[in-house]
Amino acid sequence: MSSPSLRQLQYLMALSRTGHFAKAAELCHVTQPTLSAGIADLEVILGHKLIDRQNRKKNMLTPFGREILKHADHILSGVDHLLTFARQYDAPMRGIVRLGIIPTIAPYLLPRMIKPLESKYPELTFQIFEYMSSDLLSKLVEGDLDAGIMAFPFSLPAGLTSKILTHEAFFYAVPKGAFKDKKSLSNKDLHGHKLLLLEDGHCLRQHALSACALQLPHEQKTFSATSLATLIQLVAEGYGITLLPKMVLPHVASIRDVQVLPFTPPAPTRQIGMVWRQSSPLTTTLKTLHQALVPLIP
Repeated sequence: MSSPSLRQLQYLMALSRTGHFAKAAELCHVTQPTLSAGIADLEVILGHKLIDRQNRKKNMLTPFGREILKHADHILSGVDHLLTFARQYDAPMRGIVRLGIIPTIAPYLLPRMIKPLESKYPELTFQIFEYMSSDLLSKLVEGDLDAGIMAFPFSLPAGLTSKILTHEAFFYAVPKGAFKDKKSLSNKDLHGHKLLLLEDGHCLRQHALSACALQLPHEQKTFSATSLATLIQLVAEGYGITLLPKMVLPHVASIRDVQVLPFTPPAPTRQIGMVWRQSSPLTTTLKTLHQALVPLIP
């Protein structure tokens, strides 16, 4: 009995993604007859139909085909792992790194890190993606990302590992003049003020509440926004106060109507770290990248 080829498994993967023979052939850079013949040969090798050809609107996989697809994905991922490991073996700091960063870090860290890293590692190419923490971790588990930069604490799925880059303190951002006689603020000073937070799904929302030991009683007025830039502008207009991590502060300094005040000690903090798959063939590269990032973070 002959064995399936990697090319045939790639055809099956492409067909499952596109749902169309012509589009799958285009994705694989072959003609449609070549792809169709490859799928047919694979069905002969495996002894069962993979495609439900009675469905004229969309080429659907049979139940057997869906099971084979799982194995094909695992096999092709293993081959990619092998090739990446081979390329990285003698020269780890070269090739492509697919890096995910959460939105509350990306605009403040990326301008500080990209040019220095490209200068230090000219053969390393970064593909940057912005995801919320939960989506970032899913992409890592699925192999769509090589590493991520995110805030902690955050529960990691099995198979992922993390390494902290830095700890950073939280600060209050308040309308200028709202606390004239205060040089620092405590949680008690929040009473009577509208608290501005990021919307649910942003880990910074929970980090701010947890780190500051804050509760949101029903009578506490809040406003949820999609970005820190929006929260800062709302503070400038006098709508309330918010909490900002330290790396954001340089972007607030030029806004005249916003005042930044520290917490009454001890100041709460969050952690910034890198995360990647424990089995990643880029482990040496990612550990080196982690070391290079530490001095670049404010």
